[in-house]
Amino acid sequence: MRAWLLAGKDLQRFLRDPKALAFGLAFPVLLIFFTIAVQGNAGADDPMLHLYVATAEGSGLSHDIIDVLLDIEDLSIRTLEPAEASRALEAGEIGGYLLFPADFTEAVTGGYGTDLSVRVGGQALRTRYALEGLARDIAARAGTSRVVLDAGLSLLATPTAHDVDFSRVEGAFRELFAEDGFGAGPAVTLESERVGPILPPDPPDWSVPGYVVMFLFFTAALGAESIVLERRNNTLERLLVVGATRADILGGKFLGGVTRAMVQAVLLWTAGIALFGMNIGRAPAAVLVITAVFVFASAAFGVLLASLVRTPAAAHSAAVLVSLVAAPLGGCWWPLFLAPPWLQDMARITPHAWANAAFLRTLIYGATLPEVLGEVAVIALFGIAFGAVALLRFRPDAE
Repeated sequence: MRAWLLAGKDLQRFLRDPKALAFGLAFPVLLIFFTIAVQGNAGADDPMLHLYVATAEGSGLSHDIIDVLLDIEDLSIRTLEPAEASRALEAGEIGGYLLFPADFTEAVTGGYGTDLSVRVGGQALRTRYALEGLARDIAARAGTSRVVLDAGLSLLATPTAHDVDFSRVEGAFRELFAEDGFGAGPAVTLESERVGPILPPDPPDWSVPGYVVMFLFFTAALGAESIVLERRNNTLERLLVVGATRADILGGKFLGGVTRAMVQAVLLWTAGIALFGMNIGRAPAAVLVITAVFVFASAAFGVLLASLVRTPAAAHSAAVLVSLVAAPLGGCWWPLFLAPPWLQDMARITPHAWANAAFLRTLIYGATLPEVLGEVAVIALFGIAFGAVALLRFRPDAE
């Protein structure tokens, strides 16, 4: 109970401190706004990932394949005429499309191969990956179908093939496109073409999570300064005199960091969604869990830092140094996959890297909570390690 009272007192002091509110809430929002303004609007990808296909054939296998794709519930497929698809891409109305060539049926059935074209805007990375995956699946199925057709034609060429119905062979060839699963084969090759400059996709989806991670940790680390100041002023020691235990004080300071960080996280995520239109992903619960676990780790680090330094100035300097090193190292300023492999490996020593990886997978690539439990567990281990050291080192009285 005393721990919660101490935490409530710290939260009230945080909410009444204009400088703390400016740094913890207003400054991150302004920084996100500036970052997005510099990057520009690169969100040409449709968040629903509608995939557009076009065929230059008047009839044939490409139309059969498109009919099958339209019946798949998990895909949002829309068809366009080739000229219309090209115009829409140039105008930025769509992120990209898959084009079947005019000789698709003849080339596949003849066995000499053809090209599928994936045409995307340079900034539409998600659309590009989805269309390329779709094209590879179609190419693999075409290879399997050609094997079946070749076998049927070989059978027709044998002396005993007088009772073979060629229409049944052709029907089997077409039915293969409608069955589940895909085979493999080189009958169709893939050609990928970018249209327009390469731009980063959806700046809020990249920027907001990184700055949330950065400022949650930064604010919690700076909280160590106030803890050290209270210890230097004998405030914590007086709490011992009136009956509070060391566990009460340690728990109160930890819970105070948690409550401040939760208020900060809620406001920053709300600003990201309401002001910058960021995508919260298809698993909002995963975002909440990642945030909560990172709040736990950050608050634990704040108490740890307070237990390791003796003066408020040292606490402030250490908080700034650790936060400003961990933020870029952990991928708060840029996606870690842009960094060289050795830097990606080094980043794993920070909870920031694991949190940013989890947010990236959730918000950009649509991962669900079970798929990011590994990253969540590592962040929790950081928090447990920070808390264990703080429990051993923390002293309410001045040394």
